[in-house]
Amino acid sequence: MDDFNYKFLALIDDYSRNKNVRELDKTIKKGLELFLKIDNIHSASLFLLNQDTFEFDHQLSIPFSEAQLVKEVFPELVNTGIIGKALQTGNMSYTKSDKSEGYFHSVFPLIGTNGPVGLLVFNCLRCPEDVEQSLLTLISIALGIFAARIETAVLHSEKDEAGKFMEQRIAERTIKLVEKQKNLTEKYSDLTANLSMSLPHEIRTPLMLVLGNVDYLIKNLERTSDEDIVDILSDVHENARRLQRLFEHYLLFASLEILASNPAELHVLREKVSESLESSVYEAVAAHPKFESRADDIAIDIIDTPVSIGGEYFTKAVYEILDNSFKYSEKGTKLLISNKIEDGFCHLAITDYGRGMTEKQIEKVGAYIQFERKVYEQQGSGLGFAIASKITSLHNGKINIKSALNKYTTIIVTLPIPLEKASQ
Repeated sequence: MDDFNYKFLALIDDYSRNKNVRELDKTIKKGLELFLKIDNIHSASLFLLNQDTFEFDHQLSIPFSEAQLVKEVFPELVNTGIIGKALQTGNMSYTKSDKSEGYFHSVFPLIGTNGPVGLLVFNCLRCPEDVEQSLLTLISIALGIFAARIETAVLHSEKDEAGKFMEQRIAERTIKLVEKQKNLTEKYSDLTANLSMSLPHEIRTPLMLVLGNVDYLIKNLERTSDEDIVDILSDVHENARRLQRLFEHYLLFASLEILASNPAELHVLREKVSESLESSVYEAVAAHPKFESRADDIAIDIIDTPVSIGGEYFTKAVYEILDNSFKYSEKGTKLLISNKIEDGFCHLAITDYGRGMTEKQIEKVGAYIQFERKVYEQQGSGLGFAIASKITSLHNGKINIKSALNKYTTIIVTLPIPLEKASQ
């Protein structure tokens, strides 16, 4: 994470903790000013959802000189489907500007506790696809907090207008908003901690080992035995492969995030079918480096069936879940893989009897998160499960976790069965 991202996180933190931001106009102004700290954003405009007419009303543009332009652009964004796509997917949608040469109009939905709150329209200097994924993640967090603060400000306005009759309703909704804001704050705190600790560690450690070993050979090659040279080069190779796996993980995760915002590619992706669940599971198990050493621990009981996911993606998802199961359980403990079929879905369960997780840890499972890293010193960026989860969700599936601390963890991957097979 670069210096700007850390500064932007600090600005998000200041905005989320500012208890004086309760008036709607000030809340909106400060929120737009927050996003304008990003160099790529030339102007920012907010359209709030009118709860009576269900239309989006322009509230504010910064700089103010952009207000007329964005009002003219907004109907075009509606007619071309950019607004609809953003609301339907809950993600950013964008198009190249026809009125400002070289600029892009990016639309971000603001989602509150009860649905859409409004829309943010940014006039950007470069294509949003060229923006770093880490910065897009921070923008997503800031959007959630902005939506929560707007709802809070609206609630205070309603309280002033409705008086005591509305106080109970406001209190109930405020509790939800406070809880959501707390969760968002914890989320970006976890993101900061894990990015700052996990990434430098995972890159620096193998890189320093590679550089150190190579430097040693350069200085001491003539005095080093052939056997020691082979050992050193094997260590260099192992750490280079570790770096390779790390970068492949991040590239795959980034590509999945991009794929999620492309409806045409998603449609093609969801047409693919893995003809044999059993074959994909065995392929993932056999491909894992720990398969041979833990072959006696593995028990597989599979009812074979096709599933609505491409074989390559499905094998990758199963592999990453298995990787965590191997990583967090000891040799000699069982690892069970089974499935059941019901109501047109296949439920694949992978259970290990290792470290397990608390309910709070289960809630926080996601990209870049590793629990008790200082205690266990496991390798990895924490992206494996996030990749498996993203692959599953892109194919209209889901992943559930059941676990008890120091007892077991079961990961259940649920995927649809092709319609022609499900109807038989």
